[in-house]
Amino acid sequence: MQADDKIQRIYPGSLDREWAAPIVETLDPPSGLDQHQEWLHCIQTQTQPPLSNIWLARHVTEIMQAAMTSNQIGRPVAVHSTAEA
Repeated sequence: MQADDKIQRIYPGSLDREWAAPIVETLDPPSGLDQHQEWLHCIQTQTQPPLSNIWLARHVTEIMQAAMTSNQIGRPVAVHSTAEA
């Protein structure tokens, strides 16, 4: 990665409409911090890392688990999580 490169974060435009266009956000790479330093900084300041969204990952995992459970029991299963903190 070059010093002037930009990073693009791409995430779904909707969690329930497959045809929704993705949202693209251009980010500046963290200045002067390597991955581990940035990770520690986010823990210390209790901020979300710019290229990670644990809440979305958790929500997707819960959707997949609900789908597997639904398949096993033969009926719909409610998902109560959201992709937001």
